[in-house]
Amino acid sequence: AMAAKLVAQPRLGNWLTKQAINHVEELMGKRNAMEAQYHMHHFAHAQNDLTQGSSIAGLDAKKMAEANKKQASE
Repeated sequence: AMAAKLVAQPRLGNWLTKQAINHVEELMGKRNAMEAQYHMHHFAHAQNDLTQGSSIAGLDAKKMAEANKKQASE
């Protein structure tokens, strides 16, 4: 329903709204926070690779999916 409403709006208005929201997020420091998290994330992978021989701490997609399902049911 939300997508249908957006499609019905003028494209320029949607674009300007998106630009305004992005600008406010920039002023709030969102980009810096995301960049910092990105670097910490990759540092953690490198640390796992060095200490455990696997960049994802020995987990594979199946184990991660099982852990996500278990966490969701809790």
